[in-house]
Amino acid sequence: MTDNARAAASRRLNDAVRRNRTLSRAGLAELMFTWAFKGLVYPQIWEDPEIDMEALALTPDCHLVTIASGGCNVLSYLVDDPKRITAVDLSLAHVALNRLKLTAVQRLPSWDSFYRFFGDADDRSNVDAYWCHLAAHLDPDTRRYWERRRLFGFGRQRIGMFARNMYRYGLLGTSIGIGHLVARIYGIDPRKLLHARSLDEQRELYRTSLAPLFEKRLVRWATARPLSLYGLGIPPAQYGALAPSGDMASVLRERVERLACAFSFSENYFAWQAFGRSYPDPHQRRAAAALPAPRQLRCHPRPRRPRRGVQPLVHRIPRNAAGRFARPLRAAGCAGLDERRPAQRAVARDHPHGQAGRARDLPHRRRAEPAAGPDRRCDPRSLALPGRAIAHADATRPFGDLWRLPPLCLGRMSITQSTALMNRIYRHQRLVYDPTRKYFLLGRDRLIERLQPREGHEVLELGCGTGRNLILAARRYPKARFFGLDVSTEMLTSAIEAIARSGLAARVRVTHADAGGFNPRELFGTKRFDRIFISYSLSMISRWEAVLEHAVGLLAPDGELHIVDFGGQERLPQWFRDLLRQWLALFEVTPRDRLEATLTVLAERRGATLTVERPHRGYAQHAILRRAA
Repeated sequence: MTDNARAAASRRLNDAVRRNRTLSRAGLAELMFTWAFKGLVYPQIWEDPEIDMEALALTPDCHLVTIASGGCNVLSYLVDDPKRITAVDLSLAHVALNRLKLTAVQRLPSWDSFYRFFGDADDRSNVDAYWCHLAAHLDPDTRRYWERRRLFGFGRQRIGMFARNMYRYGLLGTSIGIGHLVARIYGIDPRKLLHARSLDEQRELYRTSLAPLFEKRLVRWATARPLSLYGLGIPPAQYGALAPSGDMASVLRERVERLACAFSFSENYFAWQAFGRSYPDPHQRRAAAALPAPRQLRCHPRPRRPRRGVQPLVHRIPRNAAGRFARPLRAAGCAGLDERRPAQRAVARDHPHGQAGRARDLPHRRRAEPAAGPDRRCDPRSLALPGRAIAHADATRPFGDLWRLPPLCLGRMSITQSTALMNRIYRHQRLVYDPTRKYFLLGRDRLIERLQPREGHEVLELGCGTGRNLILAARRYPKARFFGLDVSTEMLTSAIEAIARSGLAARVRVTHADAGGFNPRELFGTKRFDRIFISYSLSMISRWEAVLEHAVGLLAPDGELHIVDFGGQERLPQWFRDLLRQWLALFEVTPRDRLEATLTVLAERRGATLTVERPHRGYAQHAILRRAA
């Protein structure tokens, strides 16, 4: 959120809560509650939406105004299809959570993926789903909230909470966690209540294990202080109304007893959050009654027909971005490295593919079939090693002699793997990237000078990093629109923050994508770009030739592709060249010596013109490919 938005929200919160002088006892309590309420309070809420909907009797002509809170009930009201729902809240965190849920309803590919995101809220694939499906469709304030780092900017991004049980966070989640900790100190595990198979068992477990906890001296002392209930969203003014006699422990015991004993756990998902700190698995038979079948909401897009052999969860995910999503195993088109030569198969076609627990359990440990077939032998040859040679390396030795196979080099990483690699490199470097790179990433400003987009032109940067180039270009060419993408979510976080600080969020838009296989219409709502530029990114992309071909294909008529990157350093001393390349290799950077040759082939194929320069004695190379009008 912007500083102005946070300041306005803080003023509204103070106006709503503060009633006494700051230095008074009541004023200090109100001050602490205001401070605690500025962040996320309710990851989920406790009012039963079915009771609300029964009382409200919503019709298609209704306009409902409600407190947003965690957004659970706001979405539930949509099932009755009112004309309009206006959700308001003093907490910017709650507003961001509601906007994220509404976007997820519209953009996630299935009900299962929505439940995984907000029901389980404890899967790393949720972060991938955020970048693949949601981030590009959120408003800037909401994106800044979820992509901002916790712990004063040094912790994990907030969206990462959905990979580590979202419901353990927020003021409410933290308070429930403290309650569980206190119970364990006294040898009580609240999760055991969920093992009850009937209401009688629930009542018995509550009476024997949980009820005595409220008589403990520490519990009674803590609950007698309003501060201990801030996590439940109970402000100081409401504390006295709940417990006029001051015995808050008895009030809480009565509420928890109703939660644990009045309803069966198979119908009470509130109890699962209180005692288990998570929602039940929707496929568990015991909890099936608590989870109604998914119903189509008016704002939900029409589901697409899945492709043959692919589950609905995956069919809308880009092929190179579904690495961490659960997907069915399918038979490969080529079952073995030598499948096309049946006489030389290493493993029989009908071999059962069981799971191997250890290396000795693999098929080649249970079978001694020659790799080259019984009718073909290779001449024994010696294998030269430093200092000696191993003679008679027989090519028909059985696979039974192998204990471990080396990993296969696939040559292409998925977007998930690429994101993890780049995040590992730039997680901390991004904080000092711009001040340090200006001394050796030469030619970037010259590239921006040569772009020269006209009014209304659309400009795309592949590998936008921290957004430095996009910001400079947007200031230099105020009548053009700018877009950027990067595979590193860490760098995108810095880019989004920098763009917001510069006041250019209306003209500069960045998102997460693979530069070699993105769909510009889905990401940016356009098919062609008038200018595309790549600044010191090709040297970090393994499939850089495919990226170039894709970029040239996205150029509009009379469009230009500008590239600046490390050159061959052909006019520099050999020792400098060797030292530079060894240092660059530490950061997964490889200068593209064949860049000019590759661009020449693309230019001839597309009927384009090509200009290549190698400034700074070959340290850098600058190429411009112009497509014909």
